[in-house]
Amino acid sequence: MQDLTGDYDGAARCWQESLGTYRELGDNMSIALELDNLGQLAVRVGDYQRAATLLEQCLELVHGTPSVILPLALFNLGDLEAAQGNAQKAHDLYQQSLDLFQEMGNQWWLLW
Repeated sequence: MQDLTGDYDGAARCWQESLGTYRELGDNMSIALELDNLGQLAVRVGDYQRAATLLEQCLELVHGTPSVILPLALFNLGDLEAAQGNAQKAHDLYQQSLDLFQEMGNQWWLLW
């Protein structure tokens, strides 16, 4: 909610705290989700290097697993590339994301 209201510092604190908890629990899918959230936030505030690092870490965790987090992370990487003026890379990442979402059909939420 803080992210939606523009309280990016508050959102970052919450997601960072959650990330720490999930790391203690060893919950890789939740870790990946928080990395994706933090990466998306970093894109919004223009911290592109941090965004790239967080989103790449997210992709490493979800690679090869059936999870909606993978297309979300690819979409957010597309946002990162678009924000940096890399239209073709952004397009390619958006397309990969769309393809994965379409493969999941109406059941993507079951893969969470």
